[in-house]
Amino acid sequence: MFDATTTFPLSVVAAILLLINWRGLHGTFWRALGKRFRFWSFPIYLLVFASVLATLCKPIVFWQLPAWLGHASTSRLFQISASVDAVAFLFEYVLGVYLQVYLITVCFVWIRGLSFNEESLFQFAIRRFSYVLKWSGVVLFVGTLFVHLPRVLAYFMNIPDVLDYLPIERALMCGLILAFSSVQISLVLHNENLREALRAHRDFLRKNAGRFGWFLLIAAIHFVFLTACDVIVRNAIADRMIALLGWKIIYACLRGLITGWLLASWVCLYRQCEKGRAGQESWIQY
Repeated sequence: MFDATTTFPLSVVAAILLLINWRGLHGTFWRALGKRFRFWSFPIYLLVFASVLATLCKPIVFWQLPAWLGHASTSRLFQISASVDAVAFLFEYVLGVYLQVYLITVCFVWIRGLSFNEESLFQFAIRRFSYVLKWSGVVLFVGTLFVHLPRVLAYFMNIPDVLDYLPIERALMCGLILAFSSVQISLVLHNENLREALRAHRDFLRKNAGRFGWFLLIAAIHFVFLTACDVIVRNAIADRMIALLGWKIIYACLRGLITGWLLASWVCLYRQCEKGRAGQESWIQY
């Protein structure tokens, strides 16, 4: 689900809510970091806080770029905007991971038939998110090193054809996440460290490679058809701005709906494979 949805500009609203400690999420996040990472909680918190500030600055920077053209060189403005965007990406990705953790938690309590209220579930998802943070750090490190850092450095020095490699780099990032796709859900549902989650992922693939492959194929078919519909509709709309805006809203809702449905299906499949029950039910009982 890495490329299924984007968190900007929702990340700006989330950054504000986090700073004002909406529903106690800021305090819960700090306590969960301290309990999980001890000494390292403070530098991790500073990094997240810096990315939150960059997220708040991002819309201001891009909004004011035309007004700043006469006061600074174009190369300088590109350097500033690229740097802010790269730092803001950290919080945008972290927010996307937290939303996935929250949705996984919702699906889990739903299939278990547990009762919950929204505020306590938000805080519970924050605590579970602290277990996922180490794996998210690995993905962020690889993504920053191979995708965002070369693009930012290209504005400060001459790096030939740096943008030509971005599609390959993004494809490799998606491949990395797909190759270790059960690590995140394993960390969400179990009190384990990253090494144990990687070991569990290896066992999961060894026992359920066929079912996992079919799930990836079905998910890919959904997004291929959705992307094809987007291309067809955009070509038909052409320059009709109102129609294009309406389709963008519909398309975003469709992507969110498909992503949420596939995520819920993934939680159900993972839990069934964990219990060794996958394939026993010949039909779904509602």
